Amino acid sequence: MTDNMFDLDMDTKIYRVFPLVRVLDLFEKSENVLVRPKLWDDPFENFFLGARVFSGVQEVDISDISKSWYGQCWTTVAESDAMWRIYSPNKDGVCVGTTVGKLFGSFYDKDATISTLENFIGRVEYKAQNDIASIAKNFSFSDLSHGGGNIQFARSLLLKREEFRHEHEVRILFCDTRKKYLGSDIVPFNFNAADLIDSVVFDPRLDRRIVHALSVTITSLGYNKDIERSRLYDAPQLVINLE
Repeated sequence: MTDNMFDLDMDTKIYRVFPLVRVLDLFEKSENVLVRPKLWDDPFENFFLGARVFSGVQEVDISDISKSWYGQCWTTVAESDAMWRIYSPNKDGVCVGTTVGKLFGSFYDKDATISTLENFIGRVEYKAQNDIASIAKNFSFSDLSHGGGNIQFARSLLLKREEFRHEHEVRILFCDTRKKYLGSDIVPFNFNAADLIDSVVFDPRLDRRIVHALSVTITSLGYNKDIERSRLYDAPQLVINLE
């Protein structure tokens, strides 16, 4: 299991801002969803799977490989202004916290040999755009498939431009080697949110009455850990002595 974990340890705390509806799905359906990298915003995040590949002068079709990969982005930053503004544009996002071990363990089957080919998690490495272009140019298909595994393929999806370093991103990755989800842009996994989620923090701009109602709902679904509304934008109560 740890061989498929890059630059992380089991106890590393990680966070993700979900739309409100998706958080309710986590608790009601006990389901987490990974998506194809083509749906990620930054085109350089998917540089290899979206590249044209040549063997000599002959172009090679790797569309089947490209369509086999899915992922989900998390962060090691518990909270920031940028996080809320980017990932909660409607001011109704919910940041959930867990650990690398809990998240990875929720979809990695240690008793199934196939998991070593399908499931990965790693810390994103940030590089200058020119460096990423150079890496892509010097990659070869044989390098990525060395040893018959998917480790190098997975690592290629953990590269991102330097301008995004503030995200401190962690990604879980899944390769559909058995073609179970052929044609689908998403892959669902069982996810017992009541046990796996350690904290729930609502957008600081969300109405307190809505926060209270949603907190009651989440608690009724079996969650009994921390729930709060972020205090990031609360006005400080300062005391100034004029004498």
